[in-house]
Amino acid sequence: MQPDLTPPARALFILNPVSGVTSAEAVLALVQQRFSAAGWELRTYTTQGNESLKPVVAEALDWGAQLVVVSGGDGTVSGAADGLVGTSVPLGVLPAGTWNALSRNLGIPLQLETALELILGEHSLRRLDGLSIAGRLYLLNAGAGISSTLIQTTDRQQKRRFGFLAYLLNFFRSLIGLQPHAFTLQIDDLPVRTRASEIMIVNSSVIGLGELPTPLNIYPDDGLMEVCVLRSRTLVDLLRVAWDVVISRRDRSPRLRTYRAARRIWVSASKPLVAQADGEIIGQTPFEAFVVPGAVCLIVPSAASRQGIELFREQIRALAERTFTVRSIRSAVGSGNARPEA
Repeated sequence: MQPDLTPPARALFILNPVSGVTSAEAVLALVQQRFSAAGWELRTYTTQGNESLKPVVAEALDWGAQLVVVSGGDGTVSGAADGLVGTSVPLGVLPAGTWNALSRNLGIPLQLETALELILGEHSLRRLDGLSIAGRLYLLNAGAGISSTLIQTTDRQQKRRFGFLAYLLNFFRSLIGLQPHAFTLQIDDLPVRTRASEIMIVNSSVIGLGELPTPLNIYPDDGLMEVCVLRSRTLVDLLRVAWDVVISRRDRSPRLRTYRAARRIWVSASKPLVAQADGEIIGQTPFEAFVVPGAVCLIVPSAASRQGIELFREQIRALAERTFTVRSIRSAVGSGNARPEA
């Protein structure tokens, strides 16, 4: 049953003051004005750093909050969601991160005022799965290898100055001298030993293009996690994987192996590697992740609004099909000089 969000009602607003380019003061003032005008009683909390938001949300629920709204990046959003696991209280998102992959996947508007209109106006509710790692919920992904190195080497100043380009720059740097690692995985009851440049547990599209009909078939509410084993070692390899996955020309990329997990994933490496989840460093391997089906309820666009979003995504796919033919990709990345499997 969906909660009654008809005002008068109480809401918690969580603000990450260092996310985004709009000043925290301006965001807070606008949110307070809009909620007050709509008849809501609003309690606000400004994050201090990497603190757990679970007790903040728990206190608000005890106060009687019927809605939690968060302004920040994907890590802040999952931090707020961590306090809502198992409840019917919905989470509204005001995207303010570097890339906002979760919002892009769900069709949540990236503009502040439009996202506010969605939360306070017509919308739908969607219950998403999550990953529980060391007692903390994550909504997008967790991994070790290229992704964690990239996040570790991209500082906040770079992200504020260059945005997503900061990740791209450090991504190309990370490919220099890239070597695969020896991993031991336990995926539900299946043991896996492999060499890979990245192990990523995925609940939602990393690039933020939503539920693309690719060989991965990643859906954030199907009760399953996709475990991706990436064996790419060069930019050429990665371009080939990207082509196979996004354009879906083949059933399976030779440098990408995927498994599905319904309960538990254990990730270990021959030597400790930095690990990340939802764009934040969470420690080192080994780590254990548990699948949490239907973990949290998010505010998303209604079916009518999503039609335009899906049309846009279809246009992107069609443009990619027209622009990147098999012949052009082969001429760009070469067709016969791939390294043998590690």
